Amino acid sequence: MMRTFKHLLIAIVCLLPFGTQANNRSLVTDGSVRSVQFEATAPCLNCSTQENKTEKSARDLRNTLTAQATAEQISAISEKMNWGDACENFTYDDEFGKWATMIMKELKSNEAEALLRGSDDLLRLCPGYKSLKLEGRQNVWVLIFNAMAFYESTCDKDSKAKGPNGSLIGLLQLHRGKEQAYAPNCKKGDGNTPAGTFRCAISMLNSQLERGENLFSRKSYWDVLRPQARSKKYAKIQKAIKSFPLCH
Repeated sequence: MMRTFKHLLIAIVCLLPFGTQANNRSLVTDGSVRSVQFEATAPCLNCSTQENKTEKSARDLRNTLTAQATAEQISAISEKMNWGDACENFTYDDEFGKWATMIMKELKSNEAEALLRGSDDLLRLCPGYKSLKLEGRQNVWVLIFNAMAFYESTCDKDSKAKGPNGSLIGLLQLHRGKEQAYAPNCKKGDGNTPAGTFRCAISMLNSQLERGENLFSRKSYWDVLRPQARSKKYAKIQKAIKSFPLCH
């Protein structure tokens, strides 16, 4: 009879609900009942959401700091290479400028797989490129386009010159009115704006790399990328790439 009563009491105690505060429960031993106090914590329904928010905030902060550090590194290279204040629309101190933002946006939306994959000579100049994710690779190309724009036009978006096939215009000296002939994503008039220039230039370089050519190719549209060019500006661009911390 005592054993049956004990089992019934244990069953009733086990069915008692847990609270969020300290609760009293009964422990039955050898037919006696003792009061035991313990704390039970209610399940945290918002913990997962709070944790995700915390992780996202930490990730956003890390990305912001990484972006600032990278922009600062490009600015330091620009200063060291004497590219001047004219190129501050690429990077300024520890911030990416509007031209850098245009390039990154285009690289995300455009079909530039070959360019983002990198050429053999780029991988030799920048061994760390292989291990970089999309964001890091975009930063390398921001530096490259910064260098190209300086040596093509001194970062002057309204720069004009005479070329072998007609008038040249813009940051990367595209052939005015003939841009559409050079690559799939190029449109007539692209050289008139920085956004159009970068879209067309990315498509042109992607096509160049798709053909199996190096970044610094003898057949490149741009004199500043041709190793045989008398100006030897390609060597200065290579020097800038080699000095980029992301490449190490």
